[in-house]
Amino acid sequence: MYSIYSDNKKKQILYVSAGVALLTPFTDTIYLPALTSVKDSLQASDASVALTVSLYLAAVGLGQICFGPLSDRFGRLPVIFGCLIFYEIITVPCIFAPSILWLIFLRTLQGFCVSGTIVSAQAAIADIYEEAERGGAMGIFLAPMLIGPVIAPLIGGILSAVFSWRATFVALAAMAVPIFIITIITVPETHHWHATQRIIKQNSSKFSLSDEESLDLVEQQLEMGNVPSTENVETTIERSESNQANSSKKSNIPLIDESLQLSPLMMPWEPLQYLCDSKLRTYYILVGTTFAPMFTSLTILPLFLAAEPYNLSSAIIGTTYLPVGISMLLGSLLGGILSDMSQQRYPQSVDGRMSLLLPVTWIVPASTVVFGFALQYQQHLGLILTSQSVLGLGQAMLMPSTMSYLSSVYPTRAGSLGSVLLFLCFASAAVCVSVSVEISNQVGVAYFFVIVASINCVSQLWTSLVNSFRLSQVNKEETSIRNQDSNLVLTEEG
Repeated sequence: MYSIYSDNKKKQILYVSAGVALLTPFTDTIYLPALTSVKDSLQASDASVALTVSLYLAAVGLGQICFGPLSDRFGRLPVIFGCLIFYEIITVPCIFAPSILWLIFLRTLQGFCVSGTIVSAQAAIADIYEEAERGGAMGIFLAPMLIGPVIAPLIGGILSAVFSWRATFVALAAMAVPIFIITIITVPETHHWHATQRIIKQNSSKFSLSDEESLDLVEQQLEMGNVPSTENVETTIERSESNQANSSKKSNIPLIDESLQLSPLMMPWEPLQYLCDSKLRTYYILVGTTFAPMFTSLTILPLFLAAEPYNLSSAIIGTTYLPVGISMLLGSLLGGILSDMSQQRYPQSVDGRMSLLLPVTWIVPASTVVFGFALQYQQHLGLILTSQSVLGLGQAMLMPSTMSYLSSVYPTRAGSLGSVLLFLCFASAAVCVSVSVEISNQVGVAYFFVIVASINCVSQLWTSLVNSFRLSQVNKEETSIRNQDSNLVLTEEG
C-alpha cells in the first residue's frame, strides 16, 4: 500500500500534515510571552496562570489516547476535520474569557479538541511512507511541530505588545480556517483499509466490476509495484482481455496484506497497554522524560525574563525563542536522517533505528542542569538561551526516530502507538509545568531542573542498556547462523 501515491502526492500529504500538526504546539505557546499580562488583566496568581498551560497539556495528552484509536478505526480525515471544527468553536470564546477560571476551562477544552489533529496527521505519515524512508519523513513532519513552540511566542509577543493577549486567540481562530480548507482540498484518506475501499469503489463504478474483481485488480497493481490509479487499472483490464486471462485471474489472488485489514475499535484506555510492551516501554518513557524539561523550559522562561534583572517586554521575550527554534528544526531533520542511517546499519533489527541517536541524547540532561543554574543565578542571557537550544536539539533529534520505530513494530496501529507517545509527552510536560512554580519556590529553579535531569538520566541509561542488549542478541544470532552455514559448506565440500 505504500506505492498507492506518487512521490509528489506523498510530499504534498507530508507538508500539509505537518501544517496540521503545527496547530497543537502553536496553541499552547503563542501567549507565553504575555503570561504576565494575563495575570494582571484577569487579576490571577502565577499558579492559576500556569494552570492555563498545564491543563491544556494534560487535555492534549488525554485526547491523544481517545483520538488515536478512532483514527485507526474510522480513518485519519474524519478525526482531523471533526477536531478542527470543535477547535474553532472553542477558540472564539477564549478571546472574550472574563476570568481566569473561564480561561482555564476553555483552554482545557481547546487542548482536547486540537489533540486529534496531531495524532491523526502523524499516523497519516506512517500510512504513506515505508519503513526505509519513514525516519526522514517523520523528521520533516515533526520540524514544524517542534519549532511551533518557538515561532508562536515570537508572533504572540508582538500581538500582545501591539494589541493585547486576547489577540493571540484571534490569530489561532484565524489560523485554523485555512488549515481546514487546505486539508480538505489536498489530503485524501490515507488509512490503508479506507484507501483501498475508495479505490475499489472508483474502479467498480468506472469499469462495472464487482468489489471482489476490483480488489483483485488493485492487488495486482500493488504486486507489480505500480500506483493503483484508474489509468493503471484500465491498462490491467485491457491487458487481461487481450490475453483472455480473465477466467484465470481469480485463481491467483495474492493474499491481502495485514495493513489492509480494518482494525477493531479500541477504548481510550486500551492503547495504554502498549506501555507494558517490552519492545516499546523503554522508548516511551525516554521520550516522555526528555520532552518534559524541554517544554517546561519554554513555559518558565518568560516568567524570569519579565522580572529583574532582565525586565524584557513581551515582544522581546518572543524573540528569545528563536535560537531554540532553529536548533529544534535542525534537530528534527538531523534526527530523521540519523534514524534512517541507523536502520540501514542494522537492517535485521528494528532497534537498530535508535542506535546512533541514543548516545547523542545525553546532551539533554546536561543542558537541562546548565539551564536551571543559569536561570536561578541570573547569568548572561546568552548562556540561558544556548543551554536551552542544546536541550531543544537533543529532544528534537529523538522524536522522529522514536515515532518511526513505533510504527515499524506495529504498522497497523500507527495511530494508537503515536497517541500513547504524545500522551506521555504532554502528560509529563503538564505535570512538570504544574509543579515547577511550587518546587522552584521551595528549593530553587536550579534544583528543580536537577531533579528533572536526574529522572531523564535514569531513563537514558536504562534505554541505552536495553538497546545494546537487543542488538548484541541479534548479532549473536547472525554469527551463529553464519557459523552454521560455514560448517554446512565445509561438510558438503568434505
